[in-house]
Amino acid sequence: MSKSKLVVVMLLALLMLSVVFFTFGNSPRVTPSKDRVASATTTVVSPTKGNVVPEKSSASFNESISLPISTPANTNPLSAKLGFSLLAPAFAISTTQTTVSSAEWTVPTSNSGPFGVALDSSGNVYFTEEVSNKVGRLVPSTNTFTEWAVPTSGSSPYGVAVDSSGNVYFTEPGSANKIGRLVPSTNTFTEWAVPTSISFPFGVAVDSSGNVYFTEDIGNKVGRLVPSTNTFTEWAIPTSSSSPFGVAVDSSGNVYFLESGGNKVGRLVPSTNTFTEWAIPTSSSSPRYVAVDSSGNVYFTESANAANKVGRLVPSTNTFTEWTVPTSSSFPYGVAVDSSGNVYFTEDNLVSSNVGRLVPSTNTFTEWAVPTSNSGPYGVAVDSSGNVYFTEDNGNKIGRLS
Repeated sequence: MSKSKLVVVMLLALLMLSVVFFTFGNSPRVTPSKDRVASATTTVVSPTKGNVVPEKSSASFNESISLPISTPANTNPLSAKLGFSLLAPAFAISTTQTTVSSAEWTVPTSNSGPFGVALDSSGNVYFTEEVSNKVGRLVPSTNTFTEWAVPTSGSSPYGVAVDSSGNVYFTEPGSANKIGRLVPSTNTFTEWAVPTSISFPFGVAVDSSGNVYFTEDIGNKVGRLVPSTNTFTEWAIPTSSSSPFGVAVDSSGNVYFLESGGNKVGRLVPSTNTFTEWAIPTSSSSPRYVAVDSSGNVYFTESANAANKVGRLVPSTNTFTEWTVPTSSSFPYGVAVDSSGNVYFTEDNLVSSNVGRLVPSTNTFTEWAVPTSNSGPYGVAVDSSGNVYFTEDNGNKIGRLS
């Protein structure tokens, strides 16, 4: 056999081995899209500001014991490695605990559509009322609600985040196209119009410096508002029509977001205007919300029926892990991580209406049925004591597991 033919035969053999490894191995390797420098647009806007009179009332309160749907079982995760990087008196839920105490408070405004939820350092629970156009607060220790009407009518408040000073930021994706802020101590709202018209601001997160980051679902951008200077900066996402949804900021100021249309996890490094995008291994997974733990691991929900998973991206190694939720077609939606690394998520299937927990270290799921059937749990947040709060969009309640 000539030397040239021998080389061809060897190359074909290597190619066949590569195909076998990719097909049967746990770690297919692909190259992430990285170091795409975006053109940032900076705009200074004039905010509108005004005081409102809050509505305050005591809530009806129901408490019960919730048993897990089934004994926690281990699930085998699916792993994929993306390589070749180019560039109230309540008690915390322990990792092994399966029986929990559940509580629900009915929101005073009927059919309010409670959606996003966030907690301040004192354990107060803030939430958006998408239908009634309000921002609400529940003080669990006194069973007291306070509700503030958003000044702009039809704003459909959606995402919500609280900064270290207790200021409450929220998105207004309806006819308003604004970012809003409520200062609860003074009953004061401030609203800033997003420079890109009809941008549909959705998810929102605040970094340690008080900068407010948000996704623009229709505008296909990630935005930043610096409230102290009324300054917006917007970055166009490299993938067109990516439909960015949830957003979270890690301790280093990196901004992670989900592309529900592009089926990717994205990262923006604001200081360098640099995007990195990772394609989620499960195709058409419809990623929704995202949370980052203290180690920089990025957890997210995959709500499509064909996916029905909780995913994790380790950015430092470009590695994905995906776990299939035990309840089929559960529509995993909101997600939050506690200080121990346990991952809590809501299941917005109106038939099941569960809150789930994934312990990544043991690949173990536990699911609890929300006491109110067909309640439609959406947003979820965990306080410093490990109590889990969630909104019930269809049930018009705020719930807690402890």
